[in-house]
Amino acid sequence: MDRPTNVSSPGRLLIEPSRSPILDATLPYLEEECCPSCVAAAFCEKVGTFPPFPHQVLISYHLPGLSSFPSISLRSRQVDYVNQTPTYPQSGILVEHFDFSPLPIFAAMLYATWNVGCGPIDDVQTSLVHDQLEQAVDVTAAIGEETHTFPTPKKILGLSDRDCGRRMVHSFNSAHEFARVHREGTIIEMSNEASAIKRFNEAPETRYAWVIAPVPGPYSLIVSDLQRQWIVLVELPSTPERYFPDEGDMCNISFKRDFICRGKKYNPGTLSAQRIPNPYETIPEMYQYSLLAAFNVTMEYVADPVTKEQYHPLLSIAVTQDTDCILGPTPLSFQNAAEISLRVDQNPVTYEAELTALSILTQPKKEGNELSENTIGTFEYLLDFRKEPSFYVNMFDKIPHMDNPSRHSNAYLKSVYSRLNSDHKSVYEQLRRVPAGLAIILGCPGAGKTALNAFISAMAVSQSRNFVRDDGKKIRKPVKILYLLDVNYPCDDAADRVFSTLKKAGINKSVIRVRGCAREMRSSAKLHPAPLASEDDEPDFTAGFLRQARDSTGLLTGTPSPKEARGDRAPSLDETAWELYDADRTRFKSLTKILDKLLNGAVKTKKTARELKARVARLYLSVIGDADFIATTPVGASGYLSKSFHPDIVFLDEAAHARELTTLIPIALYSPCAFILTGDTRQTRPFVEGGKGIENENVYAKQLMISTMERADLAGALKSKLLISHRMYGDLQALASELFYDGQLTSGIPEAERFSEPVRHIQRWLGQFTRGQECTVPRILLNLRYSREMKDRSSFYNQVHENFIKQRCFELLRHADFKQIDKPDQPGRILIITPYKAALVRYRQFIKTLPPPFRGRMDVELRFNALEARTVDSAQGHEADFVFVDTVRTRSAGFLDDPKRLCVMLSRARIGEMILMHEGMTKKRGHDQQQHDAEWTSKVYDYCRKNGQLHYFG
Repeated sequence: MDRPTNVSSPGRLLIEPSRSPILDATLPYLEEECCPSCVAAAFCEKVGTFPPFPHQVLISYHLPGLSSFPSISLRSRQVDYVNQTPTYPQSGILVEHFDFSPLPIFAAMLYATWNVGCGPIDDVQTSLVHDQLEQAVDVTAAIGEETHTFPTPKKILGLSDRDCGRRMVHSFNSAHEFARVHREGTIIEMSNEASAIKRFNEAPETRYAWVIAPVPGPYSLIVSDLQRQWIVLVELPSTPERYFPDEGDMCNISFKRDFICRGKKYNPGTLSAQRIPNPYETIPEMYQYSLLAAFNVTMEYVADPVTKEQYHPLLSIAVTQDTDCILGPTPLSFQNAAEISLRVDQNPVTYEAELTALSILTQPKKEGNELSENTIGTFEYLLDFRKEPSFYVNMFDKIPHMDNPSRHSNAYLKSVYSRLNSDHKSVYEQLRRVPAGLAIILGCPGAGKTALNAFISAMAVSQSRNFVRDDGKKIRKPVKILYLLDVNYPCDDAADRVFSTLKKAGINKSVIRVRGCAREMRSSAKLHPAPLASEDDEPDFTAGFLRQARDSTGLLTGTPSPKEARGDRAPSLDETAWELYDADRTRFKSLTKILDKLLNGAVKTKKTARELKARVARLYLSVIGDADFIATTPVGASGYLSKSFHPDIVFLDEAAHARELTTLIPIALYSPCAFILTGDTRQTRPFVEGGKGIENENVYAKQLMISTMERADLAGALKSKLLISHRMYGDLQALASELFYDGQLTSGIPEAERFSEPVRHIQRWLGQFTRGQECTVPRILLNLRYSREMKDRSSFYNQVHENFIKQRCFELLRHADFKQIDKPDQPGRILIITPYKAALVRYRQFIKTLPPPFRGRMDVELRFNALEARTVDSAQGHEADFVFVDTVRTRSAGFLDDPKRLCVMLSRARIGEMILMHEGMTKKRGHDQQQHDAEWTSKVYDYCRKNGQLHYFG
């Protein structure tokens, strides 16, 4: 098609993403009466994409002979109307332009089309899509036609398929498209994980282990008397290995040697093991032992067929200790070590639960097993958040006593509501109209989303509600809450918050933290009674240290905690179950019978263990049905719990971190009045392995890395936002607000309290690094010019940064004025954040044992116990009074050039923050192997420079 002939001279279009190569294309001048903005809107509406703009893109149209040029600003994080016209509100383009001439808006459309379907996570360099841009320019010929009618988006782009999955979309055309992408992507992830685990298991590296001693028994009612558990210490990998077991993980250990029994060789084969907290971490005399990974290894003894004498093979290679404790612990060496192989099994439970949920929602149903209309409506709404939902839910109609909290009958809940900020109250009011029963709430760092969730839960369960049974009879029914969170520590915190709120309100409800039957039984104090003192037959030295091992293993914890001893901690499923059992043992006669038999000395066999587990599982189920509030993981909610517990509200917290199929688990299995998703799309996203190379590449990785919550945000459906932070004092929130929250994050701390004495102390302390410059905000970014990154296989650490931070930690720990901001009688807490596991391992070794000069000083020891180190991903949901950020690298930004990771790192501090960042972190190697400016690390560096927070050292 020929170019329009009524153009006297071409204009020059410059599209310049921040810190990216310039793309330029020649476009003819377009007549004013054209309306290309409508084409842009129609295109975005049709294909459901979001243009992959950097945070801010400037597009300027240059006309020959003009000295000033109109321009528009596009932002990827704010969805607004194209040309401020409400006809197409979901275009994804925010136009800020003083002269809405069509050409600049049309330029925006072109920029949106060159990478159809990709979202803001796409890492394709703009320079690689020049050809696509030139092809898109051909649309100008169509615009120049006399009819001034516009072709469809498909005709404009010449696309028959938007290639959903390979490129991120925020809206799906159909359930089939959604299912294809997520099913195939998940299957690839499972295959990649299986391959990675196989490589781990078959790795040729020799691993060394030290058998310390058997755990004193009798230690378990659900373990056969023919078995014994041993503490085995294993050397940690020299560089972090992804599949090396974490604490609580199960694995298999094999000893690469034979044992001799009655003159015959014997090899026990593969032994079941569980990694446990190292019981020697806090014992100065056992420093060498504390640097190893501790495992609880279960092994059956060998009985002499004639004498019946028991032979424990591991006893023959156990590290012998000085029974008089004169010489201290026996040093560990290769001479008293054993070579082992360590294997892990793939645990497909999560994938299976996700794929089952997907199948329930997308596969044809047999008659009588159809999904409810509301479930179908909720699923259809989350496929495309731009569409009008098929129904709305008024939570205050469903649960009337939740309406008007300021007039609630409970005085404590009224007082809690009065202390909520304006954002909290606005979001609470939006429960009056929940689209498709799916409320989505964004909560910025420190905005109190967990506190709001706890308040909503407490209000809901505070009274019963009217309910109509299938037979038409009206009854009063207690309101039930299911709270889901995929990370254990925050899930504990959420349960504790609700438990504490109800306790203070004087409302007696059953709040339970559920971890799954198997894990509950493994940590059950009732099933693992502490041994009597007379039964400790180990040498004094060993016994003394193994008493601590009992507590650390999670197996031998004594008697169940009474209610008064728990304080404000929510009880576990096991604790609640045994309280029910002790209150009325006649309800559980079969359980009582087998317990009495075992406690009176009957031999425990594998058969009795299975029988006892079955009886305890029934006890657990009886508790679940009567619970009012249950907190667990999404996978934990996918099994027996879904058959016994029927909640009225389901929370999915940290939803922005959850995979889409994880979000589907409760939607497929439960039918509450409403689902409430809370989280922060500006922080970490779902983890996807992705795979490298042609054979195992997951072509759907980009889509799988987007959560349901982030898709809603990109599609403009996220209306409920908590943007008032109560975490960061001293105006620390200003950086995150400007760089990650479009300037909308504000402080909820009264101005008079923002620079209280603990904050001023940190400002004075930081002043030693500012060379006389006033520290107006308690944050500094230090460039240690002489620091160098060091590689440890596939990871990095920085010895200079590490030594510097260690010294600064001791300075803070020694100072009596370093206090918690909200508990001035308590020493301040320190958090070290680093993105690299090699650096993390070194920091964790540092904080395990207090150096000798500080031992015996109780004030320093208390502070040292409040010191912890975390990676970026594990830091989300945590906070500390002072935070050290070690970015490690000095040559390239690497994967840290990511706004989500940086947002997490720079929003954990309460009263002070020190960032160690070399200037080399502002560069990044591009696809052309050349160094380019790194967008996001440069923004952090430049922000600190502009605001007087950047300082050089050395």
